[in-house]
Amino acid sequence: MIELDKGIKGKRYRVVGVKEGEPCQSCTPCLRLRLLEFGMLIGEKIEIRIDRDPMVIRIGNSWDMGIRKDEAVRVQIEEIN
Repeated sequence: MIELDKGIKGKRYRVVGVKEGEPCQSCTPCLRLRLLEFGMLIGEKIEIRIDRDPMVIRIGNSWDMGIRKDEAVRVQIEEIN
């Protein structure tokens, strides 16, 4: 398991978790909640399209999303074949 910001362009991954801040800063709006609303649900497949900052990832087969690397550290992923 790694964090999304350490993923490799062109590889496909599965989301295994979305961490709260350490400690959770009670950010408004909550970053963890926003990531979940954007589709970072456990089991969802993602592909890294651009690995710069901001990153571009494809969620499922439907849409691309930009995410800053300082936000991507919250998303835990595992590689799928």
